[in-house]
Amino acid sequence: LTVVEASPETGRTHQIRVHAASLGHAIVGDPLYGDGRPVRLSSFKRGWKGDPFEERPLIERLTLHAARLRFEDKSFTAPLARDLTALVSQMEKSSGEDFGLAEFRP
Repeated sequence: LTVVEASPETGRTHQIRVHAASLGHAIVGDPLYGDGRPVRLSSFKRGWKGDPFEERPLIERLTLHAARLRFEDKSFTAPLARDLTALVSQMEKSSGEDFGLAEFRP
C-alpha cells in the first residue's frame, strides 16, 4: 500500500482512478477500476498473529479523499475520515515511516 498525493488536471471525475489503474496500481477499495476488496491489517503487517476468521477490515470502501479543494478565490480542506486515519496510522506503524499527513488528521 502507498499513500499518494494527486491533483486532477482536466476535471474529469474518474481521472485519478483511471490513470492509477492503467499504471497497474488501482486505488484500494475501488470497485470499478480495481478489485474492490477491503483492506485488512493482515495484508500488510508482518508477523500478524490474529484469527483470520475474526479479523475485521480496516477499511471497506474506496480510499480516495479530497483533502483540498481550490476555487478561484476560495480554498477548503477536509480532515481524513476516521477509517482512513486508522489505515494510515497502521501503515505508518508497520513501515516505521511518517507519511506527513498530520494536517489532515482530525
